[in-house]
Amino acid sequence: MKKSLFVLAISILISLTGIGVAGTVRAQEKPEIAEKEQFYREQEKLLLKCTGEQMERMGYYHCGITLNRVVERETERKYTFTIHHKKIDRMDAEEKENLAEKLEKLAEDFGTAEPGDVCTFQYVFYTLQ
Repeated sequence: MKKSLFVLAISILISLTGIGVAGTVRAQEKPEIAEKEQFYREQEKLLLKCTGEQMERMGYYHCGITLNRVVERETERKYTFTIHHKKIDRMDAEEKENLAEKLEKLAEDFGTAEPGDVCTFQYVFYTLQ
């Protein structure tokens, strides 16, 4: 009985030590992850601003632009721009596709934090119809 209690106590202590070590390793990784997230937040703000400016240059004043981000794994990010404007409501599918292609050129300059990171962009035009 005493031997099984001793083995149980040792097992619990080893488990707690493992949890503590794992927590320490995760805590050391957080500054790197925080720096990477800060880098992407700044890039996203810049891209959102540039997209709005480009839309105004093309005559779409005061359009609504929403940027959604999905992070799959640490190295893959998917961005979806949802854009709304009255003129876009009246466009056919081909005109919308041409507009999306023009906007995608802005995203080509989007920087990544690390060489292995992958960012994809999609443009969706919201209509009231």
